Amino acid sequence: MKASEILLFVAAAFFILPPQAFGDTLTALKPYLNMSKPKGPGPFPVIMMMSGCSGFGPRNRNSSYSIYQKQLTELGFLVVRVDSLNARSQRRCNNGRVTKDDQIADVASLAAYLKSLPMIKFDALNLLGWSWGGGAVLAAAMRLESINAAIAYFPGCKGLPGKSVRVPTLVLFGEADDIVSIKDCAKIFAASGLLTLRTYPGAHHAFGNPKFDPPVRYGFGTLAYDEAAAKAAWAELKKFLVR
Repeated sequence: MKASEILLFVAAAFFILPPQAFGDTLTALKPYLNMSKPKGPGPFPVIMMMSGCSGFGPRNRNSSYSIYQKQLTELGFLVVRVDSLNARSQRRCNNGRVTKDDQIADVASLAAYLKSLPMIKFDALNLLGWSWGGGAVLAAAMRLESINAAIAYFPGCKGLPGKSVRVPTLVLFGEADDIVSIKDCAKIFAASGLLTLRTYPGAHHAFGNPKFDPPVRYGFGTLAYDEAAAKAAWAELKKFLVR
């Protein structure tokens, strides 16, 4: 879908019901919503996407987020980005100004709004996130029942309560990840009967992003594309999504 078509779709969608009906959280998100719609009239299953720490900003315009969004739209999903950072005038997550409560509120408001649209399958709302956004996906899966499935790539679990998720949840983790620790998620995994964990030997953080081929090493850890892990995780994701 062209950028102009996306903008027209967003404008049309918000004309159906004013975002104010769903609270200030959705009103703040509105200018930063990026939706892509499959061909046809629908109704469509939905995927709400949550970014890693650096957000959906200009640096990531042509990133793996765009690749995933395009591929998921081609599979028949309406895809919308949940841009919690830009909605609060933040570029990165590491200053702590955008909390998990903020992210959960964004998901809850957006889910309620989407379910009000006739083009949406109200019982097929999926939540997908990476790293910082993956942690928010788990937090939302613990507290919200308005979503039908949750998928988290290498989630940051530090600081999350060791509670059970309340909706079917898929977690995809590289076993060589040295940026977020799978050990931080152990209590959540142990408590959650609805959670499926898949791990990939030798895979690092951001293993699904071709931008990191060859690997990039920082002081905080390694970002590295792993083709085998990326393909295996993509296959798991496609099977897990609610349609």
